[in-house]
Amino acid sequence: PPDGEAFEARAKNPDNELAVDDADNFTALIRQQILASGMRSVLIGAERNEAIYGTSFLKYFWERRERTTYRREDGKRVEQTVVVYDDPYAYIPRIWDIYADPKDEFLEGALIEEVVKDYSDVYKLRIHTDNEGDEIGIYDADAVTELHKIVTTKPESSDKADSDEKIGVGQHKYGPHEQKIILDEYWGPVPKWMLTRRGEDKDSGETIADALIVVGGGSNGKVGQVLLRLEENPFDHQRKPYLRTRHIAIPGRLYGIGVINPVTLFLSDAYDTTIKQAIDNRAFNLKRKWKVDKN
Repeated sequence: PPDGEAFEARAKNPDNELAVDDADNFTALIRQQILASGMRSVLIGAERNEAIYGTSFLKYFWERRERTTYRREDGKRVEQTVVVYDDPYAYIPRIWDIYADPKDEFLEGALIEEVVKDYSDVYKLRIHTDNEGDEIGIYDADAVTELHKIVTTKPESSDKADSDEKIGVGQHKYGPHEQKIILDEYWGPVPKWMLTRRGEDKDSGETIADALIVVGGGSNGKVGQVLLRLEENPFDHQRKPYLRTRHIAIPGRLYGIGVINPVTLFLSDAYDTTIKQAIDNRAFNLKRKWKVDKN
């Protein structure tokens, strides 16, 4: 169905006018968010991945994007910030960029996502004070500064290493001029002392069930890494911002089976059977020719 039309909230008691109004408002709100985030196209992509690979992941969170523009005020050029997007956002991480325990069926344990971003995007999210004096941002400012040094440093390499890196079509390496960042985002349990830095917490061995660690490094992975973020799960719902879907579910397994696997297995078995029959037939004919005495 069209965007949003697949969702509707209804009051448990249809005779309660206040509950009916709340349900209608809730339906309108969620449909607006589904439209704003383009969720229909996202879900179509998720279903395609699910059919091909057997499993598809989806990451969702609230996204706010701002753009700097200028206006004329009393003949002067004044800078102003305009909000261009302030709604839920979701995207499909590549299945090979998600690292998790294959036996963790419901994503209850640790999960790591690896993603490549521009340094400018990371810089905008550093902790700093805006024009109104409010502190905003999520990444440690000193770590972001150190990250810039890492990104712009050209790693030492030899002619042989450069030649080896150029072997293969998909082995692209980002250069320092591109200022690409590889972020490793960890969601899962961590020792409590990593957050508190207290000796008694380290001695107790107590852990926090769900924390967030973000580590950034150069795109070539050879220069270094810095800790950008370390805190408890920032979401009120205290869940990971990931959903997972499977085409054919396997109990006790994180990954499922797609459309390709059963079809391929059937065709492979049929092909193997045909080949074996041809080999047996040929072998039988050869043996007959050698064994039959024409006299």
